[in-house]
Amino acid sequence: MGSNELETQLELGLSPVQKAITPDRSHGSMSQQEGRQSDKTTKHAILIVDDEKSILNALKRSLSGENYQIISTDNPQEALELLATNQFSVIISDYTMPSMSGADLLAMVKKKKPRCMRILLTGATETDFVPEEIADSILHCQRFITKPWDDDQLRLAIRECIVQYEDSGK
Repeated sequence: MGSNELETQLELGLSPVQKAITPDRSHGSMSQQEGRQSDKTTKHAILIVDDEKSILNALKRSLSGENYQIISTDNPQEALELLATNQFSVIISDYTMPSMSGADLLAMVKKKKPRCMRILLTGATETDFVPEEIADSILHCQRFITKPWDDDQLRLAIRECIVQYEDSGK
């Protein structure tokens, strides 16, 4: 990494580690939102985990106008590795994945990164009304978003989670 690139990353609030573990899209499943990175006000990173690449792409499109650093993976184990070396304000995880459930992933996130706000993405409509205590203690999330989601509601839920994240650091 060149000196100018390192300076730009530091100005954007990105650590050299974040850049180093975010491979080019053609070489792995992780990807980083392009375009808005040059805005120096980017300060919140969001990790999206879903085993369906089409859902990952749709979520990234939904957030493309927002000023977040977006990192995504289709592998829950890879998500845990990313969490170990990066600071995320919010994680959005699909509930049903073949290798690990979203609830199990978010339980691990809750233990390792308790400040990280957790959103569970699910196709199950029975979760439309779940008391907050059950959501946090059993499903390990602060919010549910059902598929198909409304883009405006998704953005609002993320903004609310970021406010909670910021308040938890005070």
